[in-house]
Amino acid sequence: MQKKNIFIFYFVLLSILVSGCSRDEVTNTPVSSTRGILVLYEGGFTPGSGDYAFINTVSDSVFNDVFKNSNNNANLGLIPDGMFLYGQYLYVTSQGSFGGQGRMFKISSSDNKLLDTASFGVNPYDFELSQGDFWVTNIGGSTVTRIDGNLNIVNPSIQVGANPTKIIPAMSYMYVAKASYTSENSVALINVFNNGVTKTFFNAPPVSVAYNTGGVFVSTYTNKKIYLLDTLAVNTVVDSISLSSISNVACGEVIAGDYRTLYVVGLDTSFFSNIGKAVYKVDIFTGTVTTFINDPAIIDIYGIAYDAVNSQVVIADSRSGGSQGQVRVYGSNGTLRKTYQLSGYFPRKFAFKY
Repeated sequence: MQKKNIFIFYFVLLSILVSGCSRDEVTNTPVSSTRGILVLYEGGFTPGSGDYAFINTVSDSVFNDVFKNSNNNANLGLIPDGMFLYGQYLYVTSQGSFGGQGRMFKISSSDNKLLDTASFGVNPYDFELSQGDFWVTNIGGSTVTRIDGNLNIVNPSIQVGANPTKIIPAMSYMYVAKASYTSENSVALINVFNNGVTKTFFNAPPVSVAYNTGGVFVSTYTNKKIYLLDTLAVNTVVDSISLSSISNVACGEVIAGDYRTLYVVGLDTSFFSNIGKAVYKVDIFTGTVTTFINDPAIIDIYGIAYDAVNSQVVIADSRSGGSQGQVRVYGSNGTLRKTYQLSGYFPRKFAFKY
């Protein structure tokens, strides 16, 4: 699921005319993140309005604008969208201006101090780790950039097809989904050993991918099906699960839960928007689809993650940008456990510190 898709890019294009915006004085102290949830939020359409929060689940407290408060009011650029916690380091990508280079930030995961940064790609979006390198989708283009943990570019532009979004590792490949507005309905498979690319095509945009129980599952937007790809027989579709029973117009992001479970976001759509309204639970073994979260307090499910240690689903509610975002935590039975209020707009990604 990606932020209002084409809509966002036209506003970002306008934002390059603005060199910055005035900000209230930072009042938080630098944050040392221990045990809890890191929440990346995109902010608005001006550089510096995005940042990340830390939810301390021990003290049950929220620290906002963590990067600014820990780096003398420095910022994460325009529209930070990707986040990955890797040992003592936190990595964040920001898209930058429409059609231009974005950036990756390397940050200390203990005190949130900036260690290094690099510019590359065309609106870098999501990324994952495999073979010691990060593989970053460039949503404003048609490539994936391979970059190592020291922010050295290994391969600047692996061609995967237009508007790549979510990316996951599985076996010897990186699986790359596409935006809902893409011109190519393919999942691209990148061989992590030689960077070679093959593709599997669908009859609707494959907007999300997840790996669970030895298979890769592909969520296909208005087709309302989840397809299973065999990771041993590459490019082979071996099964599908129908989501025709869901009340929403389309299916969006799919994530892995426990060994037999997927969670998929049900979307309501309009010309420029994908609005997440519900979460459905899919039993991989039986193909059964049940409603997991259908909370009337939610305005827009803009991000979702599974916390395996605590067996809970965490969602980011963007409130459609009408107010600051929220994080809502649900137990394994779909019961709301906790709601956390953020000061940032459009929360998007999570990382868990245990």
